[in-house]
Amino acid sequence: DNCLLEDMTIADLDQDSVRRYRMMFSQRKPDHAWNKITDEQFLCKIGAAKKDEGGIVRPMLSGLLCFGDFVTISNELPDYFLDYREKTGDGTRWKDRVAAHDATWSGNIIDFYFRIYDRLTSDVKVPFKLDSHSQRVNETKVHDVLREVLANALIHADYHGRRGIVIEKQFDTIVFRNPGDLRLAKEIAIEGGTTDARNSKIFNIFALIDVGERSGMGLSNLYSTWAELGYDRPELEEFHEPDQTVLKVYLKTSTKSAKTSTKKTSSKSEKTREKKARVKSAETREKKFDFPPEELVVLRLTAQRLIAVMRRNPQVTTAELAKELGVTDKGIEWQIVKLRKDKMIRRVGGRKFGSWEVLI
Repeated sequence: DNCLLEDMTIADLDQDSVRRYRMMFSQRKPDHAWNKITDEQFLCKIGAAKKDEGGIVRPMLSGLLCFGDFVTISNELPDYFLDYREKTGDGTRWKDRVAAHDATWSGNIIDFYFRIYDRLTSDVKVPFKLDSHSQRVNETKVHDVLREVLANALIHADYHGRRGIVIEKQFDTIVFRNPGDLRLAKEIAIEGGTTDARNSKIFNIFALIDVGERSGMGLSNLYSTWAELGYDRPELEEFHEPDQTVLKVYLKTSTKSAKTSTKKTSSKSEKTREKKARVKSAETREKKFDFPPEELVVLRLTAQRLIAVMRRNPQVTTAELAKELGVTDKGIEWQIVKLRKDKMIRRVGGRKFGSWEVLI
């Protein structure tokens, strides 16, 4: 991903993708000096662009893959392909699909990651748990591991290869098909602790928004976590002509573990149904606002900043919150609905003359 694309300029990138990435970067690093520089300077800093011999800033292949659109990317890489497929049961019809070529979104790898990472983990069970601030913990170690596997699939793919990235999810398995072979022996990759990124600049672009780690522990964490939970051991295979790496992840316990846990599971079935009903209700409310997946990611990151503003100014209005946090009025409304549902804030008094009370 380190080559300079000398026939392109920054204008050839998808500007909305650049804007979304910069918003995510600033949310994670609000005081960073890079938040004040131009897009061209920013893209050079993160390894997505570089000046040519004539001083013109041009995208690198890393920048095109992360911030380009499908047509521009596929003109440079004819076999470029991203495809997420989801189905339940034994039928052949897909329940959900996200493909880079469907022309409803950019088709680059950053947007692909944020479009599917919630889908990938949507069936993972979440036990009720509060953190040190009495806030609901909505994710588990399984969520973290699956997202790391997804990030690694995008970071380590051979985009010059003859196969695209295909991720297939069924009710009990997820299969990641990646172009390119393993750059380490399979045993060393699973053991962990050694990193050899095929696309180091893409690795850095993801890491700057806290996606992926430079520890070489992605596969190791997957295997150790699945063993700890009693899940069936993942299967990792390499194929050649063309080179392809296939990782099959089982979302179920092994036969032995399943037998010992049947009694406990049945005794909690009622609570599980109630939890699913609550989750479904929350998802329905969220879909009502109809935000793009990438914007939802940004909105979720504003919660603590919104609460801080309400603490400082309980009479703050929606318009004032939107201006200070840099999101739309609709985004603030969505965030307030969510925070009130989670009993983190409440409204005291009427809509016009009332104030906000922070409950955490």
